[in-house]
Amino acid sequence: MRRFPQVTRTFSRIGTSAVATDPMPPNENDLYIFYKPLDQWPQGPDMPRNKSELVAAIEKAATALAPEQSFLFAQPI
Repeated sequence: MRRFPQVTRTFSRIGTSAVATDPMPPNENDLYIFYKPLDQWPQGPDMPRNKSELVAAIEKAATALAPEQSFLFAQPI
């Protein structure tokens, strides 16, 4: 969050749920990222200007920290 001031908070859900119909295996997690409104994002030459640029920057940083992991970005419904 220090690297991406556009983010307000995050939380993670790890493993399977109590309901046996959830297809998520125990070795995966969901990471939820919450953003500030776009008009509150810091401006600058190297700062993301929209959500897709921010997602690309977060993915690049995460892949650099954990290259053996795979990341999928989606918007929950």
